[in-house]
Amino acid sequence: LSKSKPLVTRSDPIDLAVTVLIAVLPALFMAPLAVLCCVAALLIFGVWLAGFYRRSLGGYTGDLLGAAQQGAEVVCYLTLLVCGFLP
Repeated sequence: LSKSKPLVTRSDPIDLAVTVLIAVLPALFMAPLAVLCCVAALLIFGVWLAGFYRRSLGGYTGDLLGAAQQGAEVVCYLTLLVCGFLP
């Protein structure tokens, strides 16, 4: 009865387009190097976190997806701070 199962099993193209637009729009106002740094850090974080969820918990739940979103936001802010893009 998981609420997160539809997230994995089916994806509407319109939903995907809106998601990509929401993700890309702020990046248009950032320096290209800042975007590259954030994307690289988020890819590393995502791969690590997915492996951690599989090894430790055997998968993920909605709570873990929420934690992943919060963690990704913090990783992005810290990356921008460390790379000198934030004051």
